[in-house]
Amino acid sequence: GTQLIFNAAKELGQLSKLKEHMAREEAKALSPKQCAVIELALDTIKQYFHAGGVGLKKTFLEKSPDLLSLHYALSLYTQATDKLVRTFVQSQNAQEHVLRRSMNQKSTMMMMMVMMMMMMSTS
Repeated sequence: GTQLIFNAAKELGQLSKLKEHMAREEAKALSPKQCAVIELALDTIKQYFHAGGVGLKKTFLEKSPDLLSLHYALSLYTQATDKLVRTFVQSQNAQEHVLRRSMNQKSTMMMMMVMMMMMMSTS
């Protein structure tokens, strides 16, 4: 009985620490307005480096992996939680599909190699 109460109190203390940690994390969250300001800053940076056609080409800037990654991160940041969960599940399913296809291709190639080796050893 006493040990059970002690364990429950310890778990409650851990839960309290988790709640405090989550509260600190929420304080660090960006508001939608801050996200909009960052988007605007990224567009301004693109314009700066394009320099009215004298600098980098717009297509180069728009296809920049770093810039695309930032835009994607901001788009995720401003999405509702349920949409984020759906996006995550969809990306996991897509990765599984690609992995399965890759594994099938590799096993097919391995089988072809084994067959070729068998044919060469019988000749």
